[in-house]
Amino acid sequence: MLPIRRGLILFFLIVGLLNPSILKNAEDERDRKDDKILRTVSNAAAQADSWTNAWMFDLLRSTKDRADTLKVVALSDQIDNDRKRESHWEESIWTIPNSELLPGESVWQHVGTFVMVEGTGLTMRQRNPKCKTNPEECGSPVSDAQTVSYVVDAPLDIRARILVEKLRLAISQYSAILQLTGKSADDVFVTSWNTAWFDARNIYCRRTPAGKYRDLLGEEQVCK
Repeated sequence: MLPIRRGLILFFLIVGLLNPSILKNAEDERDRKDDKILRTVSNAAAQADSWTNAWMFDLLRSTKDRADTLKVVALSDQIDNDRKRESHWEESIWTIPNSELLPGESVWQHVGTFVMVEGTGLTMRQRNPKCKTNPEECGSPVSDAQTVSYVVDAPLDIRARILVEKLRLAISQYSAILQLTGKSADDVFVTSWNTAWFDARNIYCRRTPAGKYRDLLGEEQVCK
């Protein structure tokens, strides 16, 4: 079986070299799959943050014992500080530098794996080719000179890197609440989020060989 598999690999490599469009189509398909997975991971991180926020609000409101209240407040402060550091870190590793802004563009908000940009109808279409082929995906038609705001996503490798850390932190914070309240760490949500985290980690490591990241225990690892 091995000679057959090697022969098939050699065959596809030769076909790809002779017809670059085949390789390009394969890369585009891989990008689409990775984009879909990372959007699911992003939703998982948002869900974890939402559950954490709701639970912390309820604990701060309902806890009566002074000692327990101090523990809840301390955890709440730690979560807030960790999220602020995470936000600064995200912005530090990716944004659109001024040298890469199109004429008429300006970045007005950085939101994790994407930035909100103010530009024109023309720059929006230049940023997103789909606006030309599928205008309905870009909202109401606008003229080239009309001012408009739109989202610019980070490259897939950067998005994966950010989401690996973002979801890790979200899981860690939710797990800290489980521990504080004496709940089982064997939580159905944590299990689901862990799976999403591994999906993001796999994409990150495939796209960034030897890249560094922290695992679900907070230990620094290197992609292999």
